[in-house]
Amino acid sequence: MGRKRRASPRPAATKKRRSGRLRKEEKEKEEEEDDFEDKKPSVRKNSKAPARKKEEDCDTEVSNAAKTSKPSKQEKAKSQIKENKKNARNKENCIKEETCSDSLERPQKEMKLKAESPVKKEMAEDNTDNDDDDDDDDESEDEWEDVEELQEPATDKLEEAVVLPSVGLPSNPVEIEIETPEQVKKRERREKRKAEFEMYLRRMMKRFSKEVREDTHKVHLLCLLANGFYRNRVCSQPDLLAIGLSIVPARFTQVPAGQVGLVYLSNLVKWFVGTFTVNDELSTEKGEPLQSTLERRFAIYAAQDDEELVHIFLIILRALQLLCRLVLSFQPIPLKETRPKFQVKLQDQPLPTAIGEYKNHPLYALKRHLLKFQAIYPESAAILGYCRGEAVYSRDCIHTLHSRDTWLKQARVVRIGEVPYKMVRGFSNRARKARLAEPANRDQKDLALFGRWQTEEYQPPIAVDGKVPRNEYGNVYLFLPSMLPVGCVQLKLPNLNRVARKLNIDCAQAVTGFDFHGGYSHAVTDGYVVCEEYKEVLVAAWENEQAEIEKKEKEKREKRALGNWKLLTKGLLIRERLKQRYSIKTEPSAPDTEKGGGFSSDEEGAPSSESAVENTAIYWPQNRQLEKQEEKTTKKSKREKRGEAAQLFPFEKL
Repeated sequence: MGRKRRASPRPAATKKRRSGRLRKEEKEKEEEEDDFEDKKPSVRKNSKAPARKKEEDCDTEVSNAAKTSKPSKQEKAKSQIKENKKNARNKENCIKEETCSDSLERPQKEMKLKAESPVKKEMAEDNTDNDDDDDDDDESEDEWEDVEELQEPATDKLEEAVVLPSVGLPSNPVEIEIETPEQVKKRERREKRKAEFEMYLRRMMKRFSKEVREDTHKVHLLCLLANGFYRNRVCSQPDLLAIGLSIVPARFTQVPAGQVGLVYLSNLVKWFVGTFTVNDELSTEKGEPLQSTLERRFAIYAAQDDEELVHIFLIILRALQLLCRLVLSFQPIPLKETRPKFQVKLQDQPLPTAIGEYKNHPLYALKRHLLKFQAIYPESAAILGYCRGEAVYSRDCIHTLHSRDTWLKQARVVRIGEVPYKMVRGFSNRARKARLAEPANRDQKDLALFGRWQTEEYQPPIAVDGKVPRNEYGNVYLFLPSMLPVGCVQLKLPNLNRVARKLNIDCAQAVTGFDFHGGYSHAVTDGYVVCEEYKEVLVAAWENEQAEIEKKEKEKREKRALGNWKLLTKGLLIRERLKQRYSIKTEPSAPDTEKGGGFSSDEEGAPSSESAVENTAIYWPQNRQLEKQEEKTTKKSKREKRGEAAQLFPFEKL
């Protein structure tokens, strides 16, 4: 719909009204020009070269029109209003072109503001016209003419055209395939067979590579052993031993092998170091035997490297008939791949996508897989990525934490003022008893854990006035040699505390560890810690006591041996007495042939009646009866009975 605009005014009827209305229009014109001048620079700044040319053309046309036409004041005001509207329309067209060309670069808000600015001006003018219409109630509608209404630029449609790409229907036909249950089973069976075959190939390749590594390791180890035996045999050659013995000074050859001590060996080493040198510039011929090479080295008193120097020193020691051996460090090819190569392979691979793969991974770790005594340090560690929303950290950031007592076993103590890096529940007997005593603290985390960065090396205390510094339990923690108190020594002598107590010398047990058995931890001791100034006195006193103890044990052994011999002789005497008592009665009588018959004339081989009577007399019950009869006839005094009872065995006294 078009708007109605006032046509040419009536000169006579509405002169007064026009004069008042013209004043209002001039004021509104001035205000609109001010607003237009305020908005004009922003349009010029944002517009490009073509838009600027069009605006200049529009301005020139307006100025030319103003110069050519010289109407009255009322006509001038109307013409100026028309010119302002034309300028607004031209600028609107310019802005439309700019928005079309720069729609991708300029923000949406500027486009809407620039597009709406002329429309708002026209709406303001229409409002002024409506006010005038209210004043001019007498005027008819014939005085108005139709004017085309300005339309807002379709910026929303332009934006949608820019943002949304053109969507077209596919020209090619679309095929949809649906698998039947039989086809699904066949496909799954085929995939399963393929996976099993791949697994079989992978297993066979691993087995083959493992066998190759094992064979390579064994062959390399055998080669190293053969090389070691060869070198040992060369160092025992008589020619080389003779050369070495000829070089050694006479003061070393005159000492018997049984009298060699620490002083002798130290002097020999000093002489060898001062005589032989290492020269890297010495040449070795290819394929030359080791024996020939060592002979040439003996001639010049030099060696090419430390290996040859060791061989020369071993030859000299064997020439002096000292017990020594050649020690070689074998480093064969390992059975498994070394860790650096394995890590290099893993670093080339991307981050795992499954959470289970991060557990015990050599390079990466998740917080959920940390153990009780593990933590991530520093807290601001770099995050390498994410796996299902969980941060992935480097395995180098995972550190093991320990309590104060555990760090003390490694000769380290927690620094003063350090805050525990982590708190967990302790399971020692002391912690469990404390939780049982107070049910409210059962779930309380009472064990403080610290990292290595929170500890420092243990500084051993100093012994003062012959007193050994002790812990709260009266012992000395000696988990490592560096924990030995300053000015003290450790003596691994049994029962040294008894000797120290007799001599009134301070002595403390050395605790080297703990053993867990029977549900409790027990301290493991190894020797005693005493002050250094009492070492010789205690050692001498301990040796004297050990000599006395050994003497007493020897006397005890001799006494026990004499008692055993005495018991043996008593047994032999009792045996002889029993033999004398029962041997005559138990021996059979002489045969009857000596008395003159042998056999009766009546019946050959039959025993006679006399021999039968004599044989019955030797039986045990009859002998006991005879003895009882003799005991009854002969009475003995109590003293005699007591003396006889002393020589009887316990079973004979019954």
